[in-house]
Amino acid sequence: MKESFKKIEELLKEFGIWPYDIQKKGKVYKIYSRDGIFALKRSSVQDFQRLFVHLQYLYKKGFYRFVPILPTIGGTYAVSDGENLFYLMPWFSEKKDGKTMEGLFRELGRLHSLSVKEWKIEKDVVETHYERTKEKWQAEIGFFDALIDQCERKSYMSPFEWKYVEYYNEFRKAYDYALLQLDIWKNETIQEGKMRSVIIHGNCDEDHFLFTEEQKGYFLSWEKSRFSSPFFDILPLLKKLLPIYPTDCDDCLNLLHVYFQLFPLRKGEESLMKSYLAQPGSIVSTLEQYRSIKANNKEYIYTKTLNRQYWQFKNTEYIVMKLEEKEANEKRNGNHRSFPS
Repeated sequence: MKESFKKIEELLKEFGIWPYDIQKKGKVYKIYSRDGIFALKRSSVQDFQRLFVHLQYLYKKGFYRFVPILPTIGGTYAVSDGENLFYLMPWFSEKKDGKTMEGLFRELGRLHSLSVKEWKIEKDVVETHYERTKEKWQAEIGFFDALIDQCERKSYMSPFEWKYVEYYNEFRKAYDYALLQLDIWKNETIQEGKMRSVIIHGNCDEDHFLFTEEQKGYFLSWEKSRFSSPFFDILPLLKKLLPIYPTDCDDCLNLLHVYFQLFPLRKGEESLMKSYLAQPGSIVSTLEQYRSIKANNKEYIYTKTLNRQYWQFKNTEYIVMKLEEKEANEKRNGNHRSFPS
């Protein structure tokens, strides 16, 4: 055994595991032993306590699609090296295929459905969130407007500025739509006087979802899990999936349909989701960096970046449009949830 793994060997004795080979993969050690293959993962005390409490809660609620944490000989579920905790899991063989993402969205819908909590919310809490979000987006709109004024006053615009001027009106319309949907969310939520929260994974993507040869999916790496809005899982996941080139993104719509079948959103929740999807605030950092950074190749780099962000923005717009069509279909068909073909 390599000298660098001596500490890992000592930790594994607490689990009754004697390895014959150890491979380091990021924060995880892949353990080969006569008792099988295992994964030993390092975690902070706070992160481990959080994930362990949440996994216990999910198990009681009937959600079992997470990689189990194995106990030590003494019955605890983690061992310390003096600085961090280490916990042990079985090593699952996985098979990535065309059904992996569908399985992820299905299990994510089940996770949110089984862990959902409904709680009363005061009007002033809703209005505070509304005003903060509105103020942030209006500040971004002001930044967009100031930049367009600067560009249009120039006799000669750079390639980046030409692209920005070309895209500006679409960005502004997206903000108008996002603010409208935010208004709808505020009114609906105040009228209902209730909100829902779920256990979110907190770092949900294909790298943290094991899809086995038996077509079963299991989440891992729960260190960022917490009770929050389901959008904190769904929106980042969608952003990762949406391409940066022109396409219709029907695959993303189908995945959302799988999720909505298990965890349908209420009207106010769907409006909030559409508002966050529509607003193009992620582009602000690119505009700020372009103005502040001086480099010989910055025109090429930032024009290319802006173009990619524009197409991801347009693909997001397509998703939002289809969500609008879905809502119209539901009204006609008696609330039957389906996306238009």
